[in-house]
Amino acid sequence: MVKPTSPEDGQAHGLRRRAGRRRLVFAIAITVAIAIVVPLAIILSGSRGVSGSPAAGSAGDSTSGAMANNGPVIAWNPSHQDDTGTDGWHEYAVCGEIAKRTIALLPDFTNVLCWETGMGLTSDSGAALRSECEKANAAHAQIFIAVHVNGGGGRGLAGYYYTGDSSSAHYAEALLGSVSASMGMTVRQVSPRSNLFVLDPANNHAPIRVLLELGDNVTDRELLTSAQGQKKLAAALAKAVNENRPSDSR
Repeated sequence: MVKPTSPEDGQAHGLRRRAGRRRLVFAIAITVAIAIVVPLAIILSGSRGVSGSPAAGSAGDSTSGAMANNGPVIAWNPSHQDDTGTDGWHEYAVCGEIAKRTIALLPDFTNVLCWETGMGLTSDSGAALRSECEKANAAHAQIFIAVHVNGGGGRGLAGYYYTGDSSSAHYAEALLGSVSASMGMTVRQVSPRSNLFVLDPANNHAPIRVLLELGDNVTDRELLTSAQGQKKLAAALAKAVNENRPSDSR
């Protein structure tokens, strides 16, 4: 240590020592503050990432194929037809609304919306039918439910399954029986068909495949086109699906 040689030197030396202490205290304070603030910022940033905004794809956007993995996989296939009925009837819009409302009521299932509305809104749009089946197959659907409306053939409910498919026949009967009890609607028929593309096991690999007609576009039009009617049908269909829940093993 070098000693001062005069009073002035001693005073200057003392000032330098006090200034050095102040700088040291300031540096220590800054270091402590950084040590506290930086980890806290990291923790807060991480918590916002978990609970603030959902990760991409987690919202279950069924139209694009993304879905939440909540249980048995159901492929919903609303009609893409707009060439049925008269006087402003839009089957695809009615069936799409009922299907989407039903999906919203089934959070314990993995719901996939297999619905093509950009490939031709006609009964014979083969490209749309193939795309819809491909989406269901890609999702490994355990159940495939096509939602349609009858075209002037009588009031009430109807169901179809592929010829010889007893599991799908029983499922269609169970669903429509439940919907009938909830809505007070008559079940007109549950019948086999071998000419429906989406029910053919060569095109659709779901173990259970049914097509449901939830009313008639003439005699049930008021029910089908009203928001309240669509809400009631969706609730009845969701109840039926919940009552007939399959195993969720893939």
